[in-house]
Amino acid sequence: MFELGNVRVDLGRAEVWRSGRLIELSAKEYQLLRHFVTRRGMLLSRQALLEDVWGQRGSTSTRTVDVHVAALRRQLEAHPHQPCYFVTLHGLGYKFMA
Repeated sequence: MFELGNVRVDLGRAEVWRSGRLIELSAKEYQLLRHFVTRRGMLLSRQALLEDVWGQRGSTSTRTVDVHVAALRRQLEAHPHQPCYFVTLHGLGYKFMA
């Protein structure tokens, strides 16, 4: 179980809650969130995320990662346009701040 503010992630049950409400994530969104949670505080490049979460090497656009991170922000961040959990490090990738 991992808690971050009003967000609770139960990795054992594959459930995500925000303010006591179960959040419906796609399978890939959940896999990406799990990857971030288990590597919180680490810089993760878009290419590394594609390889680790999607199992793709160079054939998929890194924009795919951006779209999925944006979806997680909309569902889990209080202010998705000013994220405090899924932080972009321009030109480098993402860091999950916990």
